[in-house]
Amino acid sequence: MSNKKEDAAVIPAGATNMEETVTDITATELAESAKDEIGSNDGEALSFPNKFLRAIEKLELEGQPVTTRNVRRAIGSGSFSTIGQLLRKRNRMINLSELSQSMPENFSIEILKLGKDMYDYLQKSANKERIRLQNEFDQMSSDVESHCEELELKLEESQEVRQRLEDENSTLKQQLEEERNLNHSLQTQLLKQIKNLKAE
Repeated sequence: MSNKKEDAAVIPAGATNMEETVTDITATELAESAKDEIGSNDGEALSFPNKFLRAIEKLELEGQPVTTRNVRRAIGSGSFSTIGQLLRKRNRMINLSELSQSMPENFSIEILKLGKDMYDYLQKSANKERIRLQNEFDQMSSDVESHCEELELKLEESQEVRQRLEDENSTLKQQLEEERNLNHSLQTQLLKQIKNLKAE
């Protein structure tokens, strides 16, 4: 059966009641931090943190600084790494406890409200930005579509112009060929007439 005094949190120097104690610093929680180095024996793991807490109590009552070396000397055993790890955890919890005690009672509610207001603001800003970007995208898409239609019309017009020029070129070639044939025929007739005149 565990001793309640041993399982209780260490009361820091200057504390006047249990509300000022670090209620999270129990022998069971500290044992979890020490298990890896002490071993898997739960009884032994619980025993060492209890000694650790009593050693700190003794040092504070004597007005001695709570250091790894002093705690190790007060316990009489234990590795410096395990004691250092437990001291760091204890100090973190003390700092968190002091910070929470210095805050107003409705601080958490105010923080949650502030967080919700900030979330709502960011959500509205994000929605406005999304709408703005969507409108810009729609406008750009419309402009691109219109530009593509203009290009298609110009392409069709250029193809029509090209076809017309090819047709005109073909007509001109045909006319040129006909004129050549006509010129050749006239030359032939003229030569015959000249030859006949010379024969007379």
